[in-house]
Amino acid sequence: NIDKKLGKYILNDLNLLHELGWKGLVQRRRQDNDWANVKNIPHPASRLLHQYKTRGVPVKFKTKAWTKQQIELALKRGPHKSCQEHLPFLQEEFIDMHNKGQWMILPYNAVKDLPGLRLSPPGVIPQRDRRPRWIVDY
Repeated sequence: NIDKKLGKYILNDLNLLHELGWKGLVQRRRQDNDWANVKNIPHPASRLLHQYKTRGVPVKFKTKAWTKQQIELALKRGPHKSCQEHLPFLQEEFIDMHNKGQWMILPYNAVKDLPGLRLSPPGVIPQRDRRPRWIVDY
């Protein structure tokens, strides 16, 4: 059962995807991130950080793009079973990352044809005397 706030975020991003397209959605959501204004800080990396803030961080894979079959198999496999035990925690994490402009959560049917798509199964590691830690390759 999806938290109402999280569901609202998903629906909003889905509507923006339909309205603006993928690149437009990314540009719009990138404006809402928690990066500081790095353009004018006196640091050798300020130009690079500003580029990452405005254009994103490039990702290069050494392996070939996934086939539709690989993507479907990963989707069918789903998350690690530990996620089912920590759904409220994960929803809280997703809301926090969404609010920081770090993530979008969209239905698979809306993104299944994006070039370069790969899926990574998340998991949750319980921690002694503190909140759980979720793990995912992103």
